[in-house]
Amino acid sequence: MSENSANSTPQPNGPSKEHKLLDVLVGKWNAEGITKDGRTVAIHAVDTYEWLPGGYFMMHRTAARVGDDEYESVEIIGYDAELKAYPMRFFDSWGQTGTYQATVHANIWKIVGDSGRATLVVSDDGQSMTANWEMSPNGSDWHPWMDLKLTKAT
Repeated sequence: MSENSANSTPQPNGPSKEHKLLDVLVGKWNAEGITKDGRTVAIHAVDTYEWLPGGYFMMHRTAARVGDDEYESVEIIGYDAELKAYPMRFFDSWGQTGTYQATVHANIWKIVGDSGRATLVVSDDGQSMTANWEMSPNGSDWHPWMDLKLTKAT
């Protein structure tokens, strides 16, 4: 997040139209997929997106099984008007933390971080999404990581 955004006063008219673009994510999603990083492992997850009070930030929780391993994470998503992007910060049960930044055009979200990136496509009816993730050990050589299909449960 830019320094000015972190210190700015609250918007007098509430969250912006850019904040409201996150509404498409709100709810509980069942996710199924596979890893593609040299081994194929099944992924079964429940992703939940909900607004924090005020409507400026969204919380994203994931509870997953990746093969035989349990995985949980929490992520906070906001909007930075100066960058015209959605900063995302996650923390997980494997001791990892990271920062991503997302942009959106129509129903396609591009998510980029130092070692991971994704294209998230939301269906026209808002009831399903696909996420294709890539990873990079150095920020320039990208390799398939995982593919997910999410279906809205509520």
